[in-house]
Amino acid sequence: MTWHVAYFYTRIRDMIVRQAAGGGTYTKINGGDGYVHGVESELDVRLGRRWLWRNGFTWIEGYTDTDGPGGGRISEPVRALPLTVYTGLRWESDDRRFWAETLGRASAREDRLTAADREDTQRIPPGGTPGYAVADLRFGLRFNAAWSLVVACENVMDKDYRIHGSGSNEPGRNLVLSAEYRF
Repeated sequence: MTWHVAYFYTRIRDMIVRQAAGGGTYTKINGGDGYVHGVESELDVRLGRRWLWRNGFTWIEGYTDTDGPGGGRISEPVRALPLTVYTGLRWESDDRRFWAETLGRASAREDRLTAADREDTQRIPPGGTPGYAVADLRFGLRFNAAWSLVVACENVMDKDYRIHGSGSNEPGRNLVLSAEYRF
C-alpha cells in the first residue's frame, strides 16, 4: 500500500482580478488579497501480485478580497476546481510489461462563483458547472526500461461534461495513442 497526502496554502497579495462592470462587460483590477488552500491525496493498494487499486482526490478552496465600487471590500471565491476524485483497477502481467485498467473520474458541482462568473453564462452555465462522472479504459505495453506505448479510450460512455471554468465541453468518446520515452 502506498499513500500520499499533501496540504497546500498560498497567500495572495495584489492579485489581478476580473470584476463585472455591468451590462455584460468586465474590467481587470489590481488589488485582490486572499488565499488558496487545498488537499491532494492518492492511495494505491496492491490486491495480490497482478492487481492494483488506485484512488485519489483533490479539494481546493480560496477567496480574494477586493475593493468594491462603493469603497467597501468584496470577498469572492477564487476560481478553482471543485472536489475531484478518481478510482481505478489495474491488472498487470507477471513481468509487468503489459497492463490494462479501468478508471472512473468524477467531479462535484461547482457553484462557488464570482460575480463575473455568474454573469458569464457562455463559459459557466447558470447556477454553476454541473458535476460529472466518466469512465476510461487504458492498455499499456512496456518495450524496455525506456520505451512504452499506451492506448486509451477516454469517456467510454460518451458523456457530455465540462471541466469548471474551461468554457467548452470535453470531447465525447475519444481514442488516445501515446508513446513514452524515459531517460
